[in-house]
Amino acid sequence: MNSKMPFGKCEVFIVALATVCCVCLHGKGSHALKELKELDLAILEHELLQNYEPESRTDEEDGTVNVNSNESSVFQQAECRCKNGRCVKDGKQDVCECFPEFAKINDTDCKYCDCGPGFNCTLRTKYGTIKKICQCTDDYLQWDEKCKLKCNKDRPCQNGGSCYSGRCECPRAVSGDLCEIYPYCSNQCYPKEIVDCFYNPETRFYRCACKNRSLTYYENDQDCKPACPCEPGGICIEDSYGSVSCDCNSGYESYGRTCKKCDCGRGGTCRIDYGGWKVCSCREGYVERNGQCTSCDCGISGAKCSFKEGIKICECPEGYRNHLGYTCQCEKGYRGEDCRCSEVEKREACEDIDECREDSWACPPWKDVQCYNLPGTYKCMCKPGYEPVDMNVSPQDTRCDEYKKSWVPAIIVIVITLFMIIFTVWIHKCVKNC
Repeated sequence: MNSKMPFGKCEVFIVALATVCCVCLHGKGSHALKELKELDLAILEHELLQNYEPESRTDEEDGTVNVNSNESSVFQQAECRCKNGRCVKDGKQDVCECFPEFAKINDTDCKYCDCGPGFNCTLRTKYGTIKKICQCTDDYLQWDEKCKLKCNKDRPCQNGGSCYSGRCECPRAVSGDLCEIYPYCSNQCYPKEIVDCFYNPETRFYRCACKNRSLTYYENDQDCKPACPCEPGGICIEDSYGSVSCDCNSGYESYGRTCKKCDCGRGGTCRIDYGGWKVCSCREGYVERNGQCTSCDCGISGAKCSFKEGIKICECPEGYRNHLGYTCQCEKGYRGEDCRCSEVEKREACEDIDECREDSWACPPWKDVQCYNLPGTYKCMCKPGYEPVDMNVSPQDTRCDEYKKSWVPAIIVIVITLFMIIFTVWIHKCVKNC
């Protein structure tokens, strides 16, 4: 919209904020600019005031000289500058008001606070240095020149962080006001709709847990299921991070949130590698044999002991040769240490194997058969009320049937008794008739 204002002998046509056209008339003001494009308000103010002679009037009451009110408002707007803010009325003058999250560094400039989303600040100059003070709310405190969320018992630090005076101290690789940001979790623990990701400060690895804490997360299936994956070798426990881990029994090791059997015997220790394979670390004097750390001593230092096809082999150092290369074996039904049956050490005792206790299928699993252990062997016997079906089979193959009483002896007794009665009566009659 075009507006026309009198400026002495010069008329100014304001076409838009960026373009001002001055058409000079006869008289004073001939030095005004004819046309300025993209004119700064400060330049406009300077040029107009330099050549302007305002029309004045004398107030009949007090004799003062007043500038035309319309002209005054125009110059006042030209005087207000506000970077990163806007000009607002403050009484009779315009002042600079900063946008949210900005603060004044002088009357015309505002600087970004960088105190966090939604927070303002005040900037104070002291000894030539600008100091920033963030205006934080009650639930936040200023820390590292930002407003950060306070930690408390209702709002604890996550992922192993510790709360001190409302501030969370986070472990390595974890960040955020409450230590809630763990970068590696961004690409782990799927599907995100049902699974949370937690940082374990002890192992420095992530942990996955179902949002529904009553379920267990199966990493291989990427699914939440109700059963405990640690059984039968252990039990499931939930840690303070909401993740389920395994408390494995002796002879088992934790692997992939399961308990996997891992036993190398008394001669070494067992672990499960990243591929899920059992690895035995045998002590000195022992070597791994069939998944167990077996005693293997060649008698002198420097000799290398090993087993090949069940035979102990000593690789002797220079100046020595193998002596008494023999093997010892327990008889059938007996075994040595670490459950070894095929080969044992010299002077090692062989103990009897209780087949009935260790093998529930030693005897046929029928209710009428009972297993009895014997030195080096065992036998199957019929329970009371039952008798063997066949007496010509091995004691380990005994089968039983319910005991049935025979009626033949009873019939014979009855017949003999009747015969004796009849014979006695006949003898009595004969004697009487004689």
